[in-house]
Amino acid sequence: METLNESADTPQCPQQVPLPEASASDGVSPGTIVAYLIGNERAILKIAHCRNSVGLGALLVLSAGFAREYDGEDLLHEPWHLLIPHAASVVTAFLLYSLVRLIATGRTKTLPGFFAEFPAFLGLYWMTAPLAWIYAIPFERRMSPGDAMHWNLQLLGYVSVWRVVLITRVIYVVYGARPLWTVIVTVLLFGDAVMLAAIRFLPVPVLHFMGGVRLTESESILQMNTMVVQLIGYPCLLLLLLTQIAVFVVNVPWSPIDFYSTGHVRRSTWIVATLAVLMWLAVLPHTQPEQQRRHLVERKLLAGRISDALRFMSAHTRTDFPPHWSPPPHIALSKSSPSITDVITVVLSEPPADWVRDVYMEAFRRALPAVLTSHRIVNDQDLLTYLNILDQLPVQEWYSDDDWRSQEVTEFLQNLVSDKDRKLPPDVRSSLKRVVGKVDAMKALLRTQPAPAVD
Repeated sequence: METLNESADTPQCPQQVPLPEASASDGVSPGTIVAYLIGNERAILKIAHCRNSVGLGALLVLSAGFAREYDGEDLLHEPWHLLIPHAASVVTAFLLYSLVRLIATGRTKTLPGFFAEFPAFLGLYWMTAPLAWIYAIPFERRMSPGDAMHWNLQLLGYVSVWRVVLITRVIYVVYGARPLWTVIVTVLLFGDAVMLAAIRFLPVPVLHFMGGVRLTESESILQMNTMVVQLIGYPCLLLLLLTQIAVFVVNVPWSPIDFYSTGHVRRSTWIVATLAVLMWLAVLPHTQPEQQRRHLVERKLLAGRISDALRFMSAHTRTDFPPHWSPPPHIALSKSSPSITDVITVVLSEPPADWVRDVYMEAFRRALPAVLTSHRIVNDQDLLTYLNILDQLPVQEWYSDDDWRSQEVTEFLQNLVSDKDRKLPPDVRSSLKRVVGKVDAMKALLRTQPAPAVD
């Protein structure tokens, strides 16, 4: 380790150990990538000096895209899903690189080759892609919706922490980042900001407290985890931002390595990375047909061709579609299309297969408390639409004496009948009285039935 001559006015930090030429000429092997993933310094430096690291990284990111989407998207009709990781990672890598360069060069210095060195940083960033292979575990095919969501989120957390630690180690080694706390603060600030920005654009259920929609088990787990992350993330973001200002105040320029491109990727590494992509050709025929059926149904529904969609679904069994798939509309989201009432109207006029009816009746039951509730003012047209549907349904299909939310709905309807201040059109009031009468009859029947025997 070389020692710099100390100066009274220049902050000092140790120089990096140069990568030996013999080591660089060895090339990046599959073992190098494995060593890189556990933070080995020599592997990090070898990849940083590799002129083909971006190409190799792009191939690994593509394999990670397959691992994420092989059983989640229709890749035949929407292959662009495989390129989303590339686009997102280029943007996030550039933002992190810009922040790191700003700190590495200090406030009064500039380092040449800003754009020339970005490919080397991007190659290091992309080399974390094999960590995403763990997302290929098909929890949905072995577990309940709630358990599958729990494990998917848990693995997402593990991989995220691993990547944060690894990128911190990479910056520490490649940029001679000293002291260590400045690197940790920089990476955590970046990671926290990206996480909160991603949540902002994710389709997370938002109506549980606002509108009364009953969430499924998986939706509840997703919403709860999202809320916890936001409650912790925003205060941490402020704290990290203030600490990052302290990093600039300390102003200890780092000692980046020279990003010369003398290294190369071994042929064996190219073969392994290519096989990591081609292996999915053997898997896709087993997972893509169900995704293609899902994609076709969703396109029909979003285009308003509800009858066609229900007929297509009825021509297949539930297992012909992805496990735990919930067809539109997604009533727990702020915007859903088509409306659940439009779908149920078609279900009643053109009865589909039993499993299709069950799926949409469950969605309709979960949507009722968000509309027919004292916490929301429903207009006459929507009220009539829901009452017409309830009028055609057997009471037991939407009302349960053991469900407090369905009891809330019936109490709302009963109070509406006696509400003298609410002026309802005759057709709405007529439907309302019929529905309430059916509910009262069912409650009376339940009261006359003997209680179940207790052992």
